Amino acid sequence: IEDNNPVQQIESSNSSSIPNLYSIFTQVLGFKASADEGKLEALACYGDMHKNHDLYKILNASFYVNGDMEILLKTNNKFPFYSITKQWSEIRDFLITYKNKMGEKDFSAVMQLFFEEFFLEYIVSLKSKYKVNKMAFAGGGFANVKLNLRLVEEANLDDIYICPAMGDDGTSIGAAIFHNFNNSIDVDWVRKIEMPFFGNSYDSNDVYKILCKNKDHIKFEYIENDSYKVLAKRISEGKICALFRGRMESGPRALGHRSILANPCDPGIRDQINLKFKKREWFQPFCPSILADDRKDLFEKSLPNKHMTCAFKIKDEFAPDLPSVVHVDGTARAQFIEKEDDHYYFNLISELKTYTGYGVILDTSFNIHGKTIVMSPQDALDDFFSCGLDCLMIEDYLVMKK
Repeated sequence: IEDNNPVQQIESSNSSSIPNLYSIFTQVLGFKASADEGKLEALACYGDMHKNHDLYKILNASFYVNGDMEILLKTNNKFPFYSITKQWSEIRDFLITYKNKMGEKDFSAVMQLFFEEFFLEYIVSLKSKYKVNKMAFAGGGFANVKLNLRLVEEANLDDIYICPAMGDDGTSIGAAIFHNFNNSIDVDWVRKIEMPFFGNSYDSNDVYKILCKNKDHIKFEYIENDSYKVLAKRISEGKICALFRGRMESGPRALGHRSILANPCDPGIRDQINLKFKKREWFQPFCPSILADDRKDLFEKSLPNKHMTCAFKIKDEFAPDLPSVVHVDGTARAQFIEKEDDHYYFNLISELKTYTGYGVILDTSFNIHGKTIVMSPQDALDDFFSCGLDCLMIEDYLVMKK
């Protein structure tokens, strides 16, 4: 790569975008394209992931990679399309027939398996051609944590980094870094940032004023020391609690600053969360935040992933003890947290471990069904009023409903 062009584009394939095809599959299932792809990914684990399906064979014969590493469509009689983006509706109608014939689970499994197999082979080819052993990934396709697991297990890369804001929301970050890098502006500070806490924050005075405005509906107290201990005890007792603290996360994952938290050892807690406010599909798992020191004990093979961007296989002996954060295929999309990442959240999980024996907490985004993740203290209170949360910790204020 020449000095005056430090970032080099090696391929572009909008007309044959396999992530866009994944979105069409998502829409055919009745979910929202470019939003609910995770539902297809979760449902696929209940289907027959097998290459013998006719639809798998059709997809596998319809995409190829040329010598310049471009992903291209090979138009044929069984898949007679020249552009994924321009023929969205025609492809959707074509796929509906297969979904009706196969059923939703196997239909999902075929797309997920093809997605994994194609990009695993593609990335291994990139590794070989460009003689690299470390790779960074971004884009909505790398929100697919099962693909990322395959890369960890099978691509034989020394290191993998996945942008915490891996979809279009991360484009602005990449554009800023690209501009600065190309203009010899120092961006080495980016290497030192472990956690993507780039959003708004509110100090205790801001929080107190907002709580006072809502005093007719809530009671609250300031916990001067170690409020995480109060929160951990309530969670250990089966309470579903929300945590609002520090700067908001950047990206689609809740990482302990705008989170709903619960005891992962409670087998009924997942259904409670869904019933009260999340209203997720029955097949969608919840995810854990885990002390980094417990990672190697709990998982067969894993990387020090801090942003919930990859699933990992949990050891068989531990899965029954953590039923609310382990998916049907034995994986968990985990965040591994060290003390320097977030002292408060680390201490909270450590305290919970004294009750449960596991340095693990169920963590899902702080929002009720159909709304975005909360940003301000008033957003947090509005959602708190609207659902069955047992308590809310805003900074060091413990909030309860009257």
